Amino acid sequence: MAEKTDLENSKDSLRAHAEEILHNKQSQLYNRIDTISREEIKQMFEELEVHKIELEMQNEELRITQAELDASKQKYFDLYNLAPTGYVTVNHVGLIIEVNLTAATMFGVTKSSLIKNHLSGFMSKENQDKYYLFRKKVLKSGDRQSCDMLVFKQDGRSFWAHLIGKLTNETSVNIVISDITDLKQMEDELLLKNEMIIAQSRQAAMGDMISMIAHQWRQPLAVISMAINNISISMELDDKIFSNELIKCSGTVTQRVQYLSDTINFISFFKPAHDAQEATINDILDTTLNIISKSLQNDNIALTIESNPTSSLLITKSSLIQVLLGILSNAKEALLSNKIAEAAINISASENQDILTIAIYDNAGGIQESVLKKIGEPYFTTKEELNGKGLGLYIAKTIVEKHLFGTLSWHNNAKGACFVITLKTHSKT
Repeated sequence: MAEKTDLENSKDSLRAHAEEILHNKQSQLYNRIDTISREEIKQMFEELEVHKIELEMQNEELRITQAELDASKQKYFDLYNLAPTGYVTVNHVGLIIEVNLTAATMFGVTKSSLIKNHLSGFMSKENQDKYYLFRKKVLKSGDRQSCDMLVFKQDGRSFWAHLIGKLTNETSVNIVISDITDLKQMEDELLLKNEMIIAQSRQAAMGDMISMIAHQWRQPLAVISMAINNISISMELDDKIFSNELIKCSGTVTQRVQYLSDTINFISFFKPAHDAQEATINDILDTTLNIISKSLQNDNIALTIESNPTSSLLITKSSLIQVLLGILSNAKEALLSNKIAEAAINISASENQDILTIAIYDNAGGIQESVLKKIGEPYFTTKEELNGKGLGLYIAKTIVEKHLFGTLSWHNNAKGACFVITLKTHSKT
């Protein structure tokens, strides 16, 4: 309505100015009208007709332009109000100064009820603080910022919102609001599925570990059996058994039993949940190698370790042990399947500032380039003949990234495959 009034006032002013100009010209025309010839009058009328046609054409162009402008305004109105995402503009103190229909619908209120109110009124106290810092960061930096938070509708129901804020001028912020509830549910379902897969992989790793321990138990059990058998034979033959012999035999048995006891304790590393604890990489490598070293020896695979880091890690030990066992088992399988004559696995651990790097590489010939980038994908396997499920490396990568907050990568070197784990060291300050 205000725009229409301004337009009418502008037209009245323009007409008054035109009449004034015409009056001045008429005075000049009347002074010389007696001297104007018929031919000049005819020419003047023709010029007036031309000007009239020009004005009519210009008026038509203006009318078309006005119609296009009105159509653009309507299109903008539809795009803004009926957009699939909510749009909210807030001023420097956080009051809503503009909002579209979608945003109002998201919160279950009318557009007018949102104007001059705070968006934080639809958030919990914790998220109000988060929203304040988000808006403050946009105003201070001038850069685009984003965050996710749980917000509430007018009726108390909640939904997950993704906010993107951008500075429009020095005092106001445009906020785009997207409902990401379905996406969050999918993420939660995926996380639960990954946890189930990891739990199942722990059970599979338990079976592998028991198989490895069985190799390690054979020799100490044989020693214990032989020591007890020697005593039994001596007693049956009525041979004299000296105390130093009994002490020696007892020491041998005790030593082997302690070894068996230490080995069986490794089973606790594969329980579903463990709290993060401080440990050095050397401790973790010792524990891992106590489990798998005998199995490697039985298959004539040489193992070399180079480790010099002194910093500790704050991690779930069982998770890192599971990853190391998985990589070492894969290397062992590759060496055996390729029938490498002088099979070898090398482990190196180094430290650079606050990053610890563990590299495991073999001389099995490497991974085919065609599958090098695919082997970390779920259900992709190169072990169909061994009933491989294609989850081992995917699970290892998930554990390292999601549980240990590090990275796991792989590449080929001159002799074979190399797997690299990077972890952040623990600062005691």
